[in-house]
Amino acid sequence: MDGAGEVAVETQAKAQNALQHNIASKGQNAYYYAHSKSRDSVYNFGGKPEKLESLKTSKVNANKTRVQAIKKYSWADGKKTVKIYIEKEGLDDLPEHQIELTCEEKSFCLLLKEPEKDQNSSALHHELRLPKLHDEVKKATFKRKEGNRLIISLFKERECTWYQLQEK
Repeated sequence: MDGAGEVAVETQAKAQNALQHNIASKGQNAYYYAHSKSRDSVYNFGGKPEKLESLKTSKVNANKTRVQAIKKYSWADGKKTVKIYIEKEGLDDLPEHQIELTCEEKSFCLLLKEPEKDQNSSALHHELRLPKLHDEVKKATFKRKEGNRLIISLFKERECTWYQLQEK
Protein backbone atom coordinates (compact mmCIF):
# COMPACT_ATOMS: atom_id res chain seq x y z
CA MET A 1 0.00 0.00 0.00
CA ASP A 2 2.87 2.36 0.58
CA GLY A 3 3.63 2.46 -3.15
CA ALA A 4 0.03 3.31 -4.07
CA GLY A 5 -0.10 6.10 -1.47
CA GLU A 6 3.13 7.62 -2.77
CA VAL A 7 1.82 7.55 -6.36
CA ALA A 8 -1.39 9.31 -5.26
CA VAL A 9 0.56 12.05 -3.41
CA GLU A 10 2.90 12.49 -6.41
CA THR A 11 -0.07 12.74 -8.82
CA GLN A 12 -1.77 15.29 -6.57
CA ALA A 13 1.46 17.35 -6.36
CA LYS A 14 1.74 17.34 -10.16
CA ALA A 15 -1.90 18.41 -10.47
CA GLN A 16 -1.37 21.31 -8.05
CA ASN A 17 1.82 22.38 -9.80
CA ALA A 18 0.64 22.11 -13.42
CA LEU A 19 0.50 25.89 -13.59
CA GLN A 20 4.06 26.27 -12.27
CA HIS A 21 5.23 23.40 -14.50
CA ASN A 22 3.75 25.11 -17.60
CA ILE A 23 5.41 28.41 -16.68
CA ALA A 24 8.76 26.75 -15.90
CA SER A 25 8.85 24.81 -19.15
CA LYS A 26 7.66 27.56 -21.52
CA GLY A 27 8.77 30.75 -19.77
CA GLN A 28 7.20 33.96 -21.09
CA ASN A 29 5.40 31.99 -23.81
CA ALA A 30 3.49 29.95 -21.25
CA TYR A 31 -0.27 30.05 -21.39
CA TYR A 32 -0.36 30.85 -17.66
CA TYR A 33 2.49 33.40 -17.66
CA ALA A 34 0.20 36.17 -16.40
CA HIS A 35 -0.40 34.10 -13.26
CA SER A 36 3.29 33.55 -12.58
CA LYS A 37 3.70 36.39 -10.08
CA SER A 38 2.47 36.09 -6.56
CA ARG A 39 -0.07 38.61 -5.25
CA ASP A 40 2.66 40.14 -3.07
CA SER A 41 4.69 41.16 -6.11
CA VAL A 42 1.86 43.06 -7.86
CA TYR A 43 2.54 46.79 -7.88
CA ASN A 44 0.16 49.73 -8.18
CA PHE A 45 2.02 52.26 -10.31
CA GLY A 46 -0.92 54.69 -10.31
CA GLY A 47 -0.36 55.77 -6.73
CA LYS A 48 -2.91 55.96 -3.96
CA PRO A 49 -6.55 55.91 -5.01
CA GLU A 50 -8.17 59.35 -5.03
CA LYS A 51 -11.84 59.97 -4.42
CA LEU A 52 -13.48 61.59 -7.42
CA GLU A 53 -15.75 64.56 -6.88
CA SER A 54 -19.32 63.47 -6.35
CA LEU A 55 -21.88 64.61 -8.93
CA LYS A 56 -24.09 65.99 -6.18
CA THR A 57 -21.40 68.08 -4.52
CA SER A 58 -20.58 71.51 -5.78
CA LYS A 59 -17.32 73.44 -6.06
CA VAL A 60 -16.71 76.45 -3.83
CA ASN A 61 -14.65 79.30 -5.24
CA ALA A 62 -12.70 82.04 -3.39
CA ASN A 63 -15.78 84.25 -2.89
CA LYS A 64 -17.53 81.41 -1.05
CA THR A 65 -20.00 80.97 -3.88
CA ARG A 66 -20.84 77.42 -4.76
CA VAL A 67 -20.78 76.44 -8.44
CA GLN A 68 -22.92 73.52 -9.55
CA ALA A 69 -22.57 71.98 -13.00
CA ILE A 70 -25.55 72.00 -15.35
CA LYS A 71 -25.87 68.39 -16.48
CA LYS A 72 -29.25 68.49 -18.20
CA TYR A 73 -29.31 70.08 -21.65
CA SER A 74 -30.00 69.17 -25.25
CA TRP A 75 -28.49 70.36 -28.51
CA ALA A 76 -29.14 70.50 -32.24
CA ASP A 77 -26.81 70.94 -35.20
CA GLY A 78 -27.69 73.43 -37.91
CA LYS A 79 -25.88 74.49 -41.06
CA LYS A 80 -24.19 77.58 -39.57
CA THR A 81 -25.01 77.25 -35.88
CA VAL A 82 -25.25 74.74 -33.08
CA LYS A 83 -28.03 75.38 -30.58
CA ILE A 84 -27.94 74.27 -26.96
CA TYR A 85 -31.23 74.18 -25.04
CA ILE A 86 -31.34 74.54 -21.28
CA GLU A 87 -34.40 74.37 -19.07
CA LYS A 88 -33.72 75.41 -15.47
CA GLU A 89 -36.07 76.31 -12.65
CA GLY A 90 -35.87 80.01 -11.78
CA LEU A 91 -34.44 81.19 -15.13
CA ASP A 92 -37.41 83.50 -15.77
CA ASP A 93 -36.71 85.33 -12.49
CA LEU A 94 -32.95 85.67 -13.08
CA PRO A 95 -31.95 89.20 -14.27
CA GLU A 96 -30.18 89.45 -17.65
CA HIS A 97 -26.95 90.82 -16.13
CA GLN A 98 -26.56 87.65 -14.03
CA ILE A 99 -26.28 85.44 -17.10
CA GLU A 100 -22.68 85.30 -18.27
CA LEU A 101 -21.67 83.61 -21.54
CA THR A 102 -18.02 83.37 -22.58
CA CYS A 103 -16.76 81.78 -25.77
CA GLU A 104 -13.33 80.84 -27.06
CA GLU A 105 -12.17 79.08 -30.21
CA LYS A 106 -13.26 75.56 -29.22
CA SER A 107 -14.96 76.06 -25.86
CA PHE A 108 -17.66 77.99 -24.10
CA CYS A 109 -18.98 78.56 -20.60
CA LEU A 110 -22.40 79.66 -19.39
CA LEU A 111 -22.65 80.91 -15.81
CA LEU A 112 -26.00 81.60 -14.17
CA LYS A 113 -25.23 83.80 -11.15
CA GLU A 114 -27.89 83.49 -8.52
CA PRO A 115 -27.93 86.26 -5.91
CA GLU A 116 -26.96 85.61 -2.28
CA LYS A 117 -30.01 85.15 -0.05
CA ASP A 118 -28.30 86.63 3.02
CA GLN A 119 -24.79 87.35 4.30
CA ASN A 120 -24.43 84.02 6.11
CA SER A 121 -25.26 81.78 3.15
CA SER A 122 -23.21 81.49 -0.01
CA ALA A 123 -24.72 81.96 -3.45
CA LEU A 124 -25.24 78.94 -5.67
CA HIS A 125 -24.22 79.53 -9.29
CA HIS A 126 -24.97 77.09 -12.10
CA GLU A 127 -22.43 76.46 -14.84
CA LEU A 128 -22.40 74.72 -18.20
CA ARG A 129 -18.79 74.41 -19.35
CA LEU A 130 -17.84 72.58 -22.54
CA PRO A 131 -14.04 72.80 -22.87
CA LYS A 132 -13.57 70.79 -26.08
CA LEU A 133 -16.22 71.50 -28.68
CA HIS A 134 -16.39 69.38 -31.82
CA ASP A 135 -15.09 72.22 -34.02
CA GLU A 136 -14.21 75.91 -33.88
CA VAL A 137 -16.83 78.60 -33.19
CA LYS A 138 -16.78 82.34 -33.94
CA LYS A 139 -19.11 83.57 -31.24
CA ALA A 140 -21.87 82.54 -28.88
CA THR A 141 -25.15 84.27 -28.02
CA PHE A 142 -28.16 83.37 -25.91
CA LYS A 143 -31.89 84.00 -26.04
CA ARG A 144 -34.35 83.64 -23.20
CA LYS A 145 -37.68 81.92 -23.72
CA GLU A 146 -40.69 81.78 -21.43
CA GLY A 147 -40.99 78.72 -19.27
CA ASN A 148 -37.49 78.90 -17.68
CA ARG A 149 -35.73 78.13 -20.96
CA LEU A 150 -32.51 79.44 -22.47
CA ILE A 151 -31.21 78.85 -26.01
CA ILE A 152 -27.48 79.24 -26.66
CA SER A 153 -26.39 79.68 -30.28
CA LEU A 154 -22.83 78.77 -31.18
CA PHE A 155 -21.85 80.20 -34.57
CA LYS A 156 -19.60 77.81 -36.47
CA GLU A 157 -16.31 78.99 -37.95
CA ARG A 158 -16.94 76.79 -41.00
CA GLU A 159 -19.98 74.92 -42.25
CA CYS A 160 -19.69 71.29 -41.29
CA THR A 161 -21.83 68.65 -39.64
CA TRP A 162 -21.36 68.10 -35.91
CA TYR A 163 -22.10 64.48 -35.04
CA GLN A 164 -21.29 65.15 -31.39
CA LEU A 165 -21.17 68.33 -29.38
CA GLN A 166 -17.80 67.66 -27.81
CA GLU A 167 -14.55 66.29 -29.18
CA LYS A 168 -13.73 62.77 -27.98
